Amino acid sequence: MASSAAQTRIEIVPPEAAGLDAGALGRLKTWIERDIEAGRHHGATVIVARRGKVALFQSLGWSDKEAGRETRPDDLYCTMSLAKSLTGAAVLALVDRGLLTFDSRVTEFLPQFGAGGKGRVTIFHLLTHTGGTYSGWLAPGLTGLSGPQDIDLAPCVQKICAQSLEFRPGERAYYTPIGSSYLLGAVIEKVTGKRFRDALKELLFDPIGLTDTSCGLRLDEPRRVPLRMADRTPGVINMDVQERLNLVLDETVDSPAGFMFTSAPDMLHFTEALRLRGRARNGRVFSQATGEYAYQVHTGDKPNEFWDFNKEMAGIAEFPANFALAGGYARGVGHYLNPCGVTASPNSFCGLGSGSTQVMFDPERELSFVFLSSGLYVGLAHIRRCQILSDLALAAVVD
Repeated sequence: MASSAAQTRIEIVPPEAAGLDAGALGRLKTWIERDIEAGRHHGATVIVARRGKVALFQSLGWSDKEAGRETRPDDLYCTMSLAKSLTGAAVLALVDRGLLTFDSRVTEFLPQFGAGGKGRVTIFHLLTHTGGTYSGWLAPGLTGLSGPQDIDLAPCVQKICAQSLEFRPGERAYYTPIGSSYLLGAVIEKVTGKRFRDALKELLFDPIGLTDTSCGLRLDEPRRVPLRMADRTPGVINMDVQERLNLVLDETVDSPAGFMFTSAPDMLHFTEALRLRGRARNGRVFSQATGEYAYQVHTGDKPNEFWDFNKEMAGIAEFPANFALAGGYARGVGHYLNPCGVTASPNSFCGLGSGSTQVMFDPERELSFVFLSSGLYVGLAHIRRCQILSDLALAAVVD
């Protein structure tokens, strides 16, 4: 069921040429195959690179198990919340250009957002999920999805701006599935004077060379990987809403929080640009200084209260949120659950998406890791899986 990496534009080198151990990479691949066999997901595309050299690029299992469609290296996966890492990088680019600061208040760009006591919320608060902004899975007032307008940027932001503050800015860390990132997307539009997707193309896609990444995607695109639930544990997530995205998430949708599409090769190029602190194939995305500042822990020891219910369901001990300023998680120090892996260096970073996607880089070990999967395995179970996969990838480093 594995597809050949020769079908793509990625050059593969022997593991030793990248300073990686072949046996360790084989164990990583075996772990993913066991997860597929156990039904924890249906298939995956995985890439491990060191110093920009790719030593592992494998497509395993099925991209659509129901249809018997095997995974291919050029499959287009829904990013889910991995889109937040793209949105975060675009914000860093605008900070570098002097068009906003981390301490800019959201109301400077979106005056209507000040309703309900939210006037003090800043860009920093949005990036770190500490602003007390709307924390629901869907736009306010929705219980399901009837069409693209229910997840598109403009109508959702209008509803989010009308909500009252949920807690005082900076006092807590509570992950917002759509709220903070949709607001950041609206700020990006206001600052650039462009539609969100066009701003991302200019700020990220063109400099990095992301040719497979898009906001939304045609429903009939043959490379599109459908969203299916592998984990059907009740109470963790609304399964019907997740799978209904296959019918409403089309090419018209701009979603800074979760509904872009991408390929594994594109995510490798993106992760490498982050690892290199903004240096990309076709130009610079942001400065080294901004990258070094952003990709570290910015929430102290605050826990991510969004996961309290899942911690109790799964019997998981408390752990710090470790939000970075870039739509994802930094490693920090200490022994606790973290998607970067417990063996990662402190300034390692991981962006991930609900039950299915992950990118990770370790700047000290010069390692980049990409994991895109079909068949959602949601909640903290996915974060635990990301931690294990990251550690297995890091175990391959030999010098």
